[in-house]
Amino acid sequence: MAEYRVLLVDDEEEFVSALSERLMLRDIEVDSALNGEEALAKLVEKEFEVVILDLLMPGLGGLEVLRQIKATYSNTQVILLTGHGATREGIEGMRLGAFDYLIKPVDIEEMLEKMKEWARVEAMHKDNKELSRVKEIGFMGRVTASLSHEIKNTLAIINESAGLMGDLLRKDAPEDWPSYSRFTDLLASIEEQVQRSADIVKRLNQFAHSMDKSLVDLDLNETVKQTVTLAKRFATLRRVNLATELDSKPLHIYSDPFRLLYVIFGFIERAINCSPKEAEVTVKTERSGEMFQVTVTDQGTVEVDTIRAQVSASPSAEAEQDESDLAVLVQTMKALGGTIAAETGNKIVLSFPERFPAM
Repeated sequence: MAEYRVLLVDDEEEFVSALSERLMLRDIEVDSALNGEEALAKLVEKEFEVVILDLLMPGLGGLEVLRQIKATYSNTQVILLTGHGATREGIEGMRLGAFDYLIKPVDIEEMLEKMKEWARVEAMHKDNKELSRVKEIGFMGRVTASLSHEIKNTLAIINESAGLMGDLLRKDAPEDWPSYSRFTDLLASIEEQVQRSADIVKRLNQFAHSMDKSLVDLDLNETVKQTVTLAKRFATLRRVNLATELDSKPLHIYSDPFRLLYVIFGFIERAINCSPKEAEVTVKTERSGEMFQVTVTDQGTVEVDTIRAQVSASPSAEAEQDESDLAVLVQTMKALGGTIAAETGNKIVLSFPERFPAM
């Protein structure tokens, strides 16, 4: 793993020293910094492929350091370190461009696996000329991180409920069972949370399996419902409400399920980010002639002019190399045989053909 250099940034000197030595014992070239200012200075002097960055540091905080790294060194990947009480900051860091985050105390094998995962993605960047697929994989990572966070919350509830049951059983004499009703209530709570976990895992599996199939028959209404479910945590973090207005009839479409999810999610995410707190983003489905439409409406300042310019841009070598999120969304939409229209009233209308490729 010595083919790339790592910068370790944390204000705990003993932690930095020990972890640096452990990484070097595994043939990884490591440098370190004890604060954000020192880290940025070292990035000016030397190129690093990976920065392992603590989120909570005195002075220049981890998120601000991340912003400056991604603004200046776009090819440098960042893995964040966060405490158990700061998972929201970790997710926010991924939204700002971090590759992933790890919770302290750090499992070094998990950290090494993240580096290997980054190396695999980096190799795909170099070898895969289809830039949209690389962006789609990044999208999958963001959503998976959100769902994993939900699973952890569920497991925490199960754990605490089980612990409380144990406390009550140890407290009360087993022969008279004075806490029987409470005991059964806790059992019911455990069952409820287990079911919640099962539902989350089911969603995760549905999403993951969408990568396995290139073209399938599906109901656009169900795809939108799944996409909105995946986006709800991002909306909650922004304090934005997500609502749907689905066509009363099934909208059967033959298309690429993963790319369909990617495009719809991408424009929902843009609408969420454009909306003020307590606003509502609505996703509507309907049939319009020979096309199926998904309309995303927000109450913010949707980038109508930017989207129109990107959609109307003539094909060119420069356009093909444009890796911006919006450019890749537009390219993916065209690959699906669809069109994008930015309308007045903060509406983005995505139109999909009934069959892909369009006949």
